[in-house]
Amino acid sequence: RLLHGAEKVATNTFHGTVFSIILKKDFVVLQSRRKPVGEKTLDLLNRVGLRARLLSCWDSWPSSPIDYAVVGLRLDSFVAESEAWLDSAIDCRRDIGTCSGSAR
Repeated sequence: RLLHGAEKVATNTFHGTVFSIILKKDFVVLQSRRKPVGEKTLDLLNRVGLRARLLSCWDSWPSSPIDYAVVGLRLDSFVAESEAWLDSAIDCRRDIGTCSGSAR
């Protein structure tokens, strides 16, 4: 609820990052020495081209808006890759004798 009505979002969690992207918010991910950002969050930011949204507490808010058209294309590619992996894993479970690749 809070994210839905927010104009801008500052988060330090994976789920805050995910929902900010889903809701197409202007957001930043804050990191500090005491609370470093997790690998899942870093991977997501890198995959969708939003690594510049990772800030230390002393950085200023990015002046350029997020291009959610580009983010959407990158997410679509990531989703397709994930679905292909899942399909392969499911097929592998159906016929254990013919499994190959990383879905094993």
